[in-house]
Amino acid sequence: MSLRISSLVVAALGVGCVSSDLDGAAEDPHTSTVQQGLCGPYMCGTNSPQIAEFGFWDLNLPPSLGVAGLPNNVGLTVVGFVQGGVLYLPRVVAGRLYAISSGGTLSGAALAGGWFYLRNGSRIFQLRVTDVSSVPSWAVPTSGVAPVLEDYHLDWTEFVNGHWGDFRNMCTNPPGREQSEILTMTGANIYRTLLFEGDRIDAAKKLDTGVDTTWFNLGCAGSALAKMALTGHTEASRVAGTFDTTLAERQTMLKMLAADYCGDGTPFTVAGQPLNWRDDKGTMKLTALLFSPPQPLVLESRWNEFGAVCLNKARVDVHWTLLGWNTFGADVYDQAKSWCPSRFPPPCADSSFDTAGYHLLSATP
Repeated sequence: MSLRISSLVVAALGVGCVSSDLDGAAEDPHTSTVQQGLCGPYMCGTNSPQIAEFGFWDLNLPPSLGVAGLPNNVGLTVVGFVQGGVLYLPRVVAGRLYAISSGGTLSGAALAGGWFYLRNGSRIFQLRVTDVSSVPSWAVPTSGVAPVLEDYHLDWTEFVNGHWGDFRNMCTNPPGREQSEILTMTGANIYRTLLFEGDRIDAAKKLDTGVDTTWFNLGCAGSALAKMALTGHTEASRVAGTFDTTLAERQTMLKMLAADYCGDGTPFTVAGQPLNWRDDKGTMKLTALLFSPPQPLVLESRWNEFGAVCLNKARVDVHWTLLGWNTFGADVYDQAKSWCPSRFPPPCADSSFDTAGYHLLSATP
C-alpha cells in the first residue's frame, strides 16, 4: 500500500530509519553556445546541479519503497518521492519522471509540488518539482518532426533545527540573457533541468562508460548533459524510440561539447563559446550554412569517441570572447598541443564540412 508520511516521519527517516548504504538570429539550437566554463569536476557546464555544498550530476533510484538508493559521488541518496504526504517510488523512463505507488502513478504536471526525499548522512533535503514543462529536441529525425522533451524546475531546501529552509534553484548558474537568447531553453526554461536515465558519465574524463537504468542524470539548461539530451545522444532517446545512438556516439558528443582535443578529458572551451556541429546521420545541421547568404564558418574538428580526430582551428581562437581570453589568453591551439604533444590531433585533410566517415564535425562561426 501507499506509504503516508509526515514531516516528523521524514525527520526520523533522515537520521537512519531507512536502510541505504553543457547562434545567432535563426534561434536554432545547432548554433548554441557551449556553456562549458572550465568543465569542472561535477560536469562540463557552469550551470551544474548543486544542493548545499554538494555538486553532482546523477542520482540512484531506490530499489523499493522504504529502501534508499545508492549514494552518488557526494553521498546523496534518494529515499523516495513525496507527493501529498505519500511516499512514492520514483522512476525515470525515456527521459521522463514517474512516481509510482499502489494507488497509481504520477507523471507530467501531476508531479508538481512533489519532491525527491534526499539525505546525506544525518542531513535531509527536499528536491522539489516546482513545475513541469517541455522543450523541443535540437536533433530532428528523418521523419522531420522534432521530439518534445519534458523538463523540470527543481528547487531544494534542507531540514534544519526542526523546520525546512527556503527553497533555492538546484541549477547554480543559469545562462544569462545574452546566452539564453540563442538557446531553445529560454525564458523560464533557463532554470529547468532535463533528466535522462541509464548513461553512466565519467565527468572528469568525459566518458560514457555504460548503461545502468537504476541511475539518472540531471542536465541543467546550458550544460553538456542537457545538450546530450537535446541532441538525442542518450539511452533515454533510444528507449523513447526517437534516436538510436551507440555509447561510442554519445561519448563522441560529450568529447565534442567539451572541446576535448587531447582525448583525456581536458576541456579547451569556455562558457558562451559559439559552435556549430553536424552528425553523420543527418539529424543535426550546420545552421550557419542555412542562412541566405550562408554565414562564414571555420572548420574546427572531426570527432570520434576518443576525442578530436583532426583539428584545424580551436574554437576559442576563432571566435574571441572575454571569458576565453581571461581563461586561456591567446593560442589555445598551441596550448592544447603542448598539453598532449604525443596524442595531439593532426590538421584535417581538407576544410570541407563533410563528416568524412566520423560521427561529428564541429565548426566555429
